[in-house]
Amino acid sequence: MDKFDLTEISMRSIRSFQLRRSTVPFSVRFNQFRHSIFLLFQDPTSSRAAFYINVYFVILIIFSTIVFCLQTVYSLSSTPEIQRIWFIIETVIIAQFTFEYVIRLLTCPDVGRFISEFGNIVDLVSVIPYYIEIIFSSLGIVSNVTSTGIGGIAIIRVIRLVRIIRVFKISQKSRELNLLLEIIVNSGEGTFFLFFLVALSMVFFSSFLYFAEVSICDLQNGVWIYRSGPAAGEETPFQSIIHCFWWTLVTITTVGYGDQVPQSEFGKLIGSLTIVAGILVVTFSVTVLSVNVTEIYEARKRKEKADLEKEKEIRRLEDVDGFQHLSDESYDDIVYETVGDEVEDEYSDFTLVELVQKIDDCSKEIDSVMKNIIEGVENIKTLQTNLRLLVNATKKRKHQTQLQSE
Repeated sequence: MDKFDLTEISMRSIRSFQLRRSTVPFSVRFNQFRHSIFLLFQDPTSSRAAFYINVYFVILIIFSTIVFCLQTVYSLSSTPEIQRIWFIIETVIIAQFTFEYVIRLLTCPDVGRFISEFGNIVDLVSVIPYYIEIIFSSLGIVSNVTSTGIGGIAIIRVIRLVRIIRVFKISQKSRELNLLLEIIVNSGEGTFFLFFLVALSMVFFSSFLYFAEVSICDLQNGVWIYRSGPAAGEETPFQSIIHCFWWTLVTITTVGYGDQVPQSEFGKLIGSLTIVAGILVVTFSVTVLSVNVTEIYEARKRKEKADLEKEKEIRRLEDVDGFQHLSDESYDDIVYETVGDEVEDEYSDFTLVELVQKIDDCSKEIDSVMKNIIEGVENIKTLQTNLRLLVNATKKRKHQTQLQSE
């Protein structure tokens, strides 16, 4: 069992166990409280309150992204008063994100693991730029950073948008999103095939286009200038093979902006071949990806059908005499009333983590037994089918023998 994903059964069982004890150590109660706070902010499926808190932070993420975009509109940020309003709004938003991250950091069971997780790295990276801006502003070096030509502060602020990735946390139980993520993960070969064909085509056609265009150009001061045609006297946009990459990429993907156009007859021929090759490249790649998507979708359908049949079989087995389903509602009764106080004496010295591990082990044993029962039922059905086929074949063979003897 993952320490970050304690089930509701585990927490309720431990809580009931501790309430029945005469004395509960303060450290145990504190650790239990700390873990419940961690689940409240970390796992949206742990409780209804945790779900609503995560929904609130997702809405806050979307709102902060909208604020970030609106700040780039000149009419909405042209005066110091308006800029101060945006700063206050942004400060309130960042304060809430910082509070949420710090709470999860202080209550997590394993700090090292928490810091190294990708989602938490995203949360930290999305908050740090704000404080970097504050430090730069207090030191009076904002103008120096922005005057470097790379827009230092602007780039730092853009980094904050990585927090939009956290929106996917609330969609963990989304069937469509999970299917999309599975398709992306399992489409690595098809995606590589697409990029390989595009890269190969870019180098191939860019090389031909470059030599076709410079054939009607003169080199003046290191720049190729058209010497004839409608663009005579102008610089060719195809100054090198690398300069041709943009035109080839736009053409081969069938986008065709038209911002760069070949002028030579041979260049136009290369352009025509590039268009045709682009159709083939896109068609082949899309076909590979479509087959992969279809296979994954059908596999998901088969799995859902198998899970539904397995659930029906479990419900059928629940009606068998002597079999009792360990539901959430009956779990405490089974542990504490059916077994008795002897179990409490046996596990009285166990820590909270050890109790959770014991519960996890029992759950795994139950799942293993259930799996064996279901597999046994399926094997019995298979044997019955084979036996039925053998009986029918035997009857048919006897009938054929009788007809031959007559």
